[in-house]
Amino acid sequence: MKTRVIQDEPPDPQQAVDSTTAGLSVQPTSPGYSESGGLRGFVAAHQLAVFTVLAIVLSWWRWAGWEPGSGNGPIEPLGPAVAAFIVVAVSGNGQLRRFTRTVLNIKAGPMWLVAAVLTPIVMVVAALTVNTMLGAPAPTESQLAGWTELPVVFLGMFLFVGLGEEIGWTAFGAPRALNGRHFLVAAAILTGIRSLWHLPVLMTGELQWVMVVGMVAFQILILWMYLRSGGGWFPAALFHAVFNTVGGPFFFGMVEGPDLARLATIFSIGYALLAIAVLLVDRRLVAASPTQAKPSTGNSEL
Repeated sequence: MKTRVIQDEPPDPQQAVDSTTAGLSVQPTSPGYSESGGLRGFVAAHQLAVFTVLAIVLSWWRWAGWEPGSGNGPIEPLGPAVAAFIVVAVSGNGQLRRFTRTVLNIKAGPMWLVAAVLTPIVMVVAALTVNTMLGAPAPTESQLAGWTELPVVFLGMFLFVGLGEEIGWTAFGAPRALNGRHFLVAAAILTGIRSLWHLPVLMTGELQWVMVVGMVAFQILILWMYLRSGGGWFPAALFHAVFNTVGGPFFFGMVEGPDLARLATIFSIGYALLAIAVLLVDRRLVAASPTQAKPSTGNSEL
């Protein structure tokens, strides 16, 4: 799959939607369409559904033997990326080669890269500030001294979370969810898949349930960035890695109990307000009719 890099906002919101499928051929729209029957035909016709199942299977295996404080979460973060490559490889028709080119294409406008780095930092710091104003203890000098470890933490988060998840959710999932669907419908599909995948961290308490609201807003923001950057998935990987670096082991680790629960709520509200602002400001993109181009992967029905 080839995408175009757009430095500035496209004049027509439909152009932004169409850019996600630039260079993709049109295939018959029959739900059962495939170039071959059997397993390959089934996978090619139901890529998002097969991807979701594979991502869960390849990621949830940790959950069974996971123990709190073990140092690793109950989910394998590389699962979505591996699942995406398996799906395109099994589907055939040159999809593995095209998807690999998509993943290797990390070009994006400078404004999107800057936004992907600064936005999560500003949001986390703002949420922490509000939480402190509402009664949470201010970060101590010893806690803030841990910033020296952030570069190493970021590297791990980028390789395992940024790439491991967003190759699946954005590079693979976004163009398929957007295929013939409105923006909000595609966002809802991807939010459902992403939230379901995160179920182990929710069930074990590693992630506050209120953060599901944050996931909805996060997915809207990521999908909007994907479209407005001309189909670039790399800003999503940066955004996710930076947020997990500053929001997870650093700032979010400075509070606990009710203060942590309140911080998660404040952050989720902040995410939601930002997503709503994007939807209101860019109403033309949200209201644009879905593209009719079909990926060369065949039918993209769930």
